Amino acid sequence: MKRLNRNGFTLVELLAVIIILAIVVGITIPAILTTTSKARDKAFQTSVDSFANWLDRQHEAYNLGNELIMQVDQAFTDYCTENGVIKTTCDINADLLEAGGLKPNNYDLDSLVRDYNLIKLIDGKYIVRLHGSKDGDYATTEAKSNDPEYNSVPSLSGMSMAGEISKMSISELPSGKEMTKQARKKV
Repeated sequence: MKRLNRNGFTLVELLAVIIILAIVVGITIPAILTTTSKARDKAFQTSVDSFANWLDRQHEAYNLGNELIMQVDQAFTDYCTENGVIKTTCDINADLLEAGGLKPNNYDLDSLVRDYNLIKLIDGKYIVRLHGSKDGDYATTEAKSNDPEYNSVPSLSGMSMAGEISKMSISELPSGKEMTKQARKKV
């Protein structure tokens, strides 16, 4: 009896391997995309929280008035104080964000969303609400597209209040009265 010389794989074996690889890729890609999206959201929220903490430290340093202990950043003095008194609402601009350790191009400071951005002092705690820029590091793929639906809509919105962060859409952002209630519950 003559033996067959078998040096390769059959077509059925190759197709089986390709199908198995396609199933594995189909399972892993959505998991990877979800993980990167969550990491981007967390990075955005952490940056808003660290900015709120920076404002709290600047506020405390300003109240101490002793430069030997801690110096107050000039941007805080320029945008959060007036005539030697700390204002209840800071003026949001690129200089203040940069002084607080944020990259201004990652946040939407456009006049369309300026009313949604907020730095407010309530009961001695800063409430910070910022929106991500569609061209920034935290923007989603949809926000980076040229779709007109996303042209004025920020990719992320984050609010930090006394160390508490929550991701929310523009429609879910609390009003000034609701934020006051939340701040009072924290104290």
